[in-house]
Amino acid sequence: STRLPVLAANGQETVSLVLADPPASSATPLVLSELLNSGFSANINVNIGGTVYSASADKLLRTEAESLWLQGAEVAEWMVKAPLTTAGGAQHPHLTARFNVRAYAGMDSIRVDVVIENNWAYQMNPQNFVYDATVSVCGTDVYQVAGLTHYHHARWRKVFWCGTRPQAHVAHDIAYLLGTGALPNYDQTLIVPEADLAQMETDWTGTKIEPMGRGFLQAYMSGPGARRDIGPLPRWVARYLLSQDPRAKAVILGNADLAGSWPIHYRDFNTDLPVSLNDRPKMSLLSYNTYDSLRGVDDAFPVCGGDCSTPYTADSSHQPSSVYVPYLVTGDYYYLEELFFWANFNILQANPEYRDYEKGLVKWDQVRGQAWSMRTLGHAAYIAPNDHPMKQYFTNLVEVNLAYFNARYTDNASAPALGFVTNGYAVKNEGGGIGKLSPWNDDALTMVVNWLANMGFANAVPFRDWKVKFVYGRFANDPVFCKKDAATYRYTVQESYLGQDGPVISDWATLLAASFPTHVDNCPSEWGSGNPRYSESYLAITRGALAAAVDAGYGDARTFFADVTRDQEAAGADFNSTPQWAIVPH
Repeated sequence: STRLPVLAANGQETVSLVLADPPASSATPLVLSELLNSGFSANINVNIGGTVYSASADKLLRTEAESLWLQGAEVAEWMVKAPLTTAGGAQHPHLTARFNVRAYAGMDSIRVDVVIENNWAYQMNPQNFVYDATVSVCGTDVYQVAGLTHYHHARWRKVFWCGTRPQAHVAHDIAYLLGTGALPNYDQTLIVPEADLAQMETDWTGTKIEPMGRGFLQAYMSGPGARRDIGPLPRWVARYLLSQDPRAKAVILGNADLAGSWPIHYRDFNTDLPVSLNDRPKMSLLSYNTYDSLRGVDDAFPVCGGDCSTPYTADSSHQPSSVYVPYLVTGDYYYLEELFFWANFNILQANPEYRDYEKGLVKWDQVRGQAWSMRTLGHAAYIAPNDHPMKQYFTNLVEVNLAYFNARYTDNASAPALGFVTNGYAVKNEGGGIGKLSPWNDDALTMVVNWLANMGFANAVPFRDWKVKFVYGRFANDPVFCKKDAATYRYTVQESYLGQDGPVISDWATLLAASFPTHVDNCPSEWGSGNPRYSESYLAITRGALAAAVDAGYGDARTFFADVTRDQEAAGADFNSTPQWAIVPH
């Protein structure tokens, strides 16, 4: 942590963080007594049908055990939590307050992170609650909301300040950040238009940005089509990364806060962490196959005890990455836990048998669902602090899934020779007994596995190197397979549909004849359904997978990538405004 003593309005300073071995610092870390002696206070009151429940951060910091998130000479952050409680001491069975209090040296700036949760996994009679709430900080009412419906297994967050709220905006070195492998390698030549940034700021208003709102997220995630929240990262996150604009940052952080509105948050009362398959291997959001005969315990979550309606539907196949980048650039604990909750949801949504119980396999899902689930699991495993109790949990889930993919495909001589996956819902019977496959779904998985490899998951590398055969071969085998057919909606991969494990087409000539019979010896000169004019088309997704082929060292992949890019530019594709698929090779 550092503090700039002076920074002129609209001024800039470059701050570099350098790994070094300095002499021991004589600076004394901040301690809790400094905060408590400063007169700090923070409270929340919730009125449910005339009964008032409350929680006090300063009282909890004086009387309860706190967790230390940050500690240094410039800043410290303490975290406390407690059930909302009446004046008579009655605790609400579901609603819990969490305060993350960040204090700066001199106590002239104190940030109060207020989180209200309705998240206990195994508390009986989960339901929605309607209440009025008031938050006060340092003796001043700073927020009020009336008639708020707090959905079951959801949470909301607001941040307030005592004293001076810093007005500085930290703009990160995007070239360095992309070079770490922590993020997709976005095209740094793109310039996000000022009009788009201004419109994002204008649109960030209204009830959708208040507690239990949806922000820019799709309420019904299962909806089809190209959307601003779909991609390796959402459009607003990609715009932020490339622009480092403070308006875009406000939007990415706001959407990350509102990811808490979805009913996917299941916290273990005993550990105070998101639930773990290690403790309850048959947990599921489904209502069957949850009884564990070996333990004599039913791992089913309690049934709804009242109104459990919600406008939000979560879905792994269309799941945005809402909180990973916000955590990456802020270190806020709320975002880390939000990432854990969403990674866990992708596992909990499955029939326990389909996911192999505590193994947490994603093999059963749609291919794009497998892609986004592996992305979110990888984020959680990669970015969790090394000493966090859930670091190894998510790391194991990633490694077990990679082991499955390598056993089924990389190390299996009987795996599809062309390099596409067939597990889950990859191959579909779409009339006439013909098995069809969506190459753009497969390409999304290719991009994610390449991302995992670049993040340092060693077991992702062999699967990535096998996987990119499919996108590379669609270009490298022209005209046996027409390269202008490399990006389309469906391929026929089984001439006679025999189920997902049946034999599939194993050579490029047969794939062309089965999928595009009129193109045999007559390759088209245009992209057709690939649509190079649009930056969210099948061709845009395919280009991202081609970048993975370049990273994997495949022959002419860089040339093919350049050819696709040239065709998109000629057609007028606008990646400046919609950069979420604008991934380039390393």
